[in-house]
Amino acid sequence: LHYPLRRQRQMCIRDREKTTAANLLKRAAVPTTKWRRATPDEKFRYAGHAAQRHNGLAFSLNLSDKVQQSLKSAADPIRSFTDTLNRQLKKRDLSGTPYALTLEYSAADKLHVHGFLISPDCSVSTLKGVLRAAGGKITGRAGSTQADVREMYDGAGWVFYSKKVKDQTNDKLSGDARLFLNRGMTAAAHEFSLSVSG
Repeated sequence: LHYPLRRQRQMCIRDREKTTAANLLKRAAVPTTKWRRATPDEKFRYAGHAAQRHNGLAFSLNLSDKVQQSLKSAADPIRSFTDTLNRQLKKRDLSGTPYALTLEYSAADKLHVHGFLISPDCSVSTLKGVLRAAGGKITGRAGSTQADVREMYDGAGWVFYSKKVKDQTNDKLSGDARLFLNRGMTAAAHEFSLSVSG
């Protein structure tokens, strides 16, 4: 390349690297907004940090075709799903488990759930059972990988991943795939926000 063009290209690469690094730092940063003025996005981020502090678990859940169709047409798909999830938690005496979640529409045209929770006093296999029951029965090989639950070692990263295609998901739904915190997670996130704001 001619020298000025080569120099311009190097500057573009450096600028892109700086922008990427700045975005990663912003994504990992704890919000600085006071709780009562925080946006739903900031509260979801506070919740991710709180869950990590409490050795939380991240989860992804594939939904049965029947549940997907029901949520796609629901006026409030998050409410519809969390009502079912709460019933399943209650059946296992796990009511009050702090959790946060949102819906995602994948490139494969499938609706699924991403979320995280503060671990209740039960096994991971019990939690997977609760999630599978809430997500509807999937048979065959796909059923064995329907619910993925793992240690939440990077709260900020998981929060970012969970809501990465929120706008595209909303375009596919009748209702809003909002970022949801239940009461227990809202309390944990609020407590975390107070602990970092001094």
